[in-house]
Amino acid sequence: GMTTMVIFNMGVATNGDFTYAGTICSNGVYVGPTNWASLLNQCKAAPSSITRIEMCVGGWTDPSFGNIRSRIQANGTNAASVLYRNLQALKSALPVDAIDFDTENPYDSALDSQFGRMCVSTGFRVTLCPYTAVSYWQALKNNLGVNCDQVYLQCYDGGAGNNPATWNTYFGGLKVVAGYWDWERDITFLTKMRVGQAAGCSGGFLWPSCTGCNPPADGNEMKQ
Repeated sequence: GMTTMVIFNMGVATNGDFTYAGTICSNGVYVGPTNWASLLNQCKAAPSSITRIEMCVGGWTDPSFGNIRSRIQANGTNAASVLYRNLQALKSALPVDAIDFDTENPYDSALDSQFGRMCVSTGFRVTLCPYTAVSYWQALKNNLGVNCDQVYLQCYDGGAGNNPATWNTYFGGLKVVAGYWDWERDITFLTKMRVGQAAGCSGGFLWPSCTGCNPPADGNEMKQ
């Protein structure tokens, strides 16, 4: 029944390269594994219910958004800039539908909105994955308008106290998707999802992050 897969996480290097276990886009050229497009297309093929694949940028301690801002300040956002060309290369090479913003370091809605507009110009939608800093995320959503079409609310770790009902009032008519991780293998996940459902959330998400758990995050856990 899951409809969306978010790949965590693509990094942006100081020179604008996109990285995922190695460099995948450099100087406007996709240089990643040649079989990735085929593998991702399999994720969308029947009997899978997945219709959308997103690439997440950012995360706790990740320097990507700082590097993005530096590149925008140095090179701008036009079609000749390295970020723009790498976004084009990524879009051409892989069946990725959206770029997910997981900003967790110093927030700059003006520069990050410029990057969001670059994503939109190269064919991506933009989604947000907040846990705090409400005004930043509101500004980002307002600046991107309908091109920002999902908000994945972290209800774990630093966002453990987040109330989906409160966050559902922040983005106009767009309701958040309540999310939880898998570090607690108990009724907590179901409880969190029911809270989101009662708050009118548009869906829920699971971050299967705990590869060190017993059992580790795997397909069987996702079925649970």
